[in-house]
Amino acid sequence: MWNISKYLEKFTKIKDTSDDHKEVILKVLKEVCGATEAEIEIRKGILYIKRPNILKTIVFTKKSEILRILKTDYPHIPISDIR
Repeated sequence: MWNISKYLEKFTKIKDTSDDHKEVILKVLKEVCGATEAEIEIRKGILYIKRPNILKTIVFTKKSEILRILKTDYPHIPISDIR
């Protein structure tokens, strides 16, 4: 007899790539801006910075450098803009 729990077990092993992408992006923000914490969200290839507001200002002043690092060092992360 077919056991659905064994079938669904393989899907629990699939790792969420968005969490990996967020970790890498936070690492880049720490290197470039000195950010220790940030609330970020990735939607349709656009990185949204939610909080803190002072970080938004710093990131927007260094936006081109951050995008360059992401595109050259981490091409598997599809970020095209920061808002």
